[in-house]
Amino acid sequence: FVSVPPTGSPSWRLPPLKAEPSILMASFFVRMGLVAQPYRQDERRERPGFMMRQLAMALADGAPANRLKMFARAAIDECGDRLSSKVLTQAANTKALQNAERDLLSLLRQCGMTIPIRSTLLTFGVNKVEIPCLCLKTWWPYLLSSQPSFVLGGFERGPLSKLLLETYWKNMEVIAPDHAIFLNNDRPLDCCVPFFLHLDEGVGQRKKAVLVINAQTMFGQETASRYMDFYSSCRGRTTEDAQMCMSHAMFHASRGSTYTSRFLVSAIAKKNYAKKNDDVFVGLLDLLAEECSSLFESGVEIRGKTYYPVRMGLKGDAPALAKAGFFSRYFGTMRKNKGCCFECMAGFDGYDFEDVSPTASWIDTIGLERPWRPNRVSPLSRIPSQIYKPEGFYKKDPFHVFKQSLGGYFLASSIVVLGCDLGIFTFHAGQSTAVQNVLDRAHEDYDYYMKYEWRGKNNSHLKSFTKETFHFPKVASYPYARFKGGDCMMLLRWLRHLV
Repeated sequence: FVSVPPTGSPSWRLPPLKAEPSILMASFFVRMGLVAQPYRQDERRERPGFMMRQLAMALADGAPANRLKMFARAAIDECGDRLSSKVLTQAANTKALQNAERDLLSLLRQCGMTIPIRSTLLTFGVNKVEIPCLCLKTWWPYLLSSQPSFVLGGFERGPLSKLLLETYWKNMEVIAPDHAIFLNNDRPLDCCVPFFLHLDEGVGQRKKAVLVINAQTMFGQETASRYMDFYSSCRGRTTEDAQMCMSHAMFHASRGSTYTSRFLVSAIAKKNYAKKNDDVFVGLLDLLAEECSSLFESGVEIRGKTYYPVRMGLKGDAPALAKAGFFSRYFGTMRKNKGCCFECMAGFDGYDFEDVSPTASWIDTIGLERPWRPNRVSPLSRIPSQIYKPEGFYKKDPFHVFKQSLGGYFLASSIVVLGCDLGIFTFHAGQSTAVQNVLDRAHEDYDYYMKYEWRGKNNSHLKSFTKETFHFPKVASYPYARFKGGDCMMLLRWLRHLV
């Protein structure tokens, strides 16, 4: 794994990638911006102008490379010297359009519009499936040496980043005292950097399933500015005061650009890890376990100091967690006396999962029994984690828990209750109280709010409210909906404003 360029190396030469993965990785590289010096410092090369940056962004967004080269050629022919530049002229070379993507990616590297890490083409499974990966052992030396603020809450390496990490681990020891880092640990805690892995199966072009694996930072970059605000208004100046300010300042990494908090490991088409290639997925888990364990044990040396990336868990939706953890007890196994939760015994006889009272019978069974069979354990279990609660390694993703599930149930039910039961959208006598007509008037109110009352930057993708969207074909039905995450939050803001 190569992470730091050899002295005097003129450029980074990434191996050519296959079509779909290269588009995904190019998207990540370009959006990270000019963060590298991929050529000799004594060389003077023309920096990319506005036109070249727009071409790069279009390529990152999935535009065909041959079309982009033809567009650049046409722009130069039409505008002549007013637009022409050495870099753009190279981009407009249309002599070998069959290699357009390879040539454009090579030009982006020469212009300094990629980051200096190597992709690795790895082989998995009995069918020898080749998967391009940006390995964690490649990511971490780059992040800690060139972009430490991405993984240290907006701080550079120094006293404040040490305070951040010391405070985090001090608080974490109260929450999870059985974590491996607190047992026989000879690593300085102010050099142990926590992070998550994230799994998600989405859809790509033509609605084909794609599995995306990425690393995710623990701290949002707003942590630094929040700490400075808290500390400046704090009267005390002791170490305890500073740690208290840092505890309050710690912020999640879900705000801001995902290109500075999520770092792509691999993107895999479903045909390459499902059915006859299901051993490919196990191979990927084995790779992640090996890398995370190695980083935890050996760390990464940066300028004579060793930092230890510590993976605190795996985030994802319920199917991804079940697949990665080899769960034998999760929502997909919900049937009579089988159990439906990987954290407790809910679903078994005597432990009703529908009981959500403070004294529910399943509460005392949390962590009582492992959710996997003893003879079939996930490779991820090799990663140092909580000793007495290893299933705590698998973290429920707030996005899927609320925006993609509970939020949709709550919103659909609330709109139906307000409109159909309470008549809040029936403004005068004689208006139709048919469900669809009520939903139409509700959407008109929501649309008015978005256009004239909402002062934020968010947009809505909802063109209408329908009985089909709300899964409400008849009055006796239980309404629910699955909105986009952004639409879910906008609907919540609208309802709050409405009531």
